[in-house]
Amino acid sequence: MKLLDTGIITPEGETVGERALNLAAEVGRILGGGTYCRGGAVVEMPFATKRPPAGATRSVVNLPTYGVAVGVVLATVNPWMPLGQILTPASDDWPRGWAPAVKGDRYKSARVQAANALYGLDLVAQCGSKSKAADMADALLMAEWGRERLPLAGCVVAFDPSLKSTGYAVVAGLAYPASEPTPAGSPTCTNREGAV
Repeated sequence: MKLLDTGIITPEGETVGERALNLAAEVGRILGGGTYCRGGAVVEMPFATKRPPAGATRSVVNLPTYGVAVGVVLATVNPWMPLGQILTPASDDWPRGWAPAVKGDRYKSARVQAANALYGLDLVAQCGSKSKAADMADALLMAEWGRERLPLAGCVVAFDPSLKSTGYAVVAGLAYPASEPTPAGSPTCTNREGAV
């Protein structure tokens, strides 16, 4: 396992449209600016059940903007990836049997601990907030989930989309050359313009 890059995108803008366009630009920079990820992607979709899972905080007000963020990320990722190499699991589907449950845990502390243990990180210290650490932990664990399901991908990029705070992670797949240097250096909780 090799972590190539991880961080938080905090879309800028006054309106949903402005933040959506900024999110698309930042995702494009991550995919186009690095020389490492053309292998596979995971983009988390809204929960698949008719009712939100217990403890979910999506409302009739913020669910549409969540859908906008998901659509923007998926549309931006699609041209960069080979056919069949984009996974779109629901937020209540990919964690089953893979990531710790988060029922009643607003900041997903068990997932943050799992991601910290997997990569030797301290996400809360790096991100400065529990909510951003939770976004990044989901992206890290989703990337690992995707790496197991896309074994021929040189690397896998995962996005936990939101117009407020989008976590992302890029991990080496099994086909990634072991001799390749880590393109992004040490992982930090930053957006493309600097510290969050």
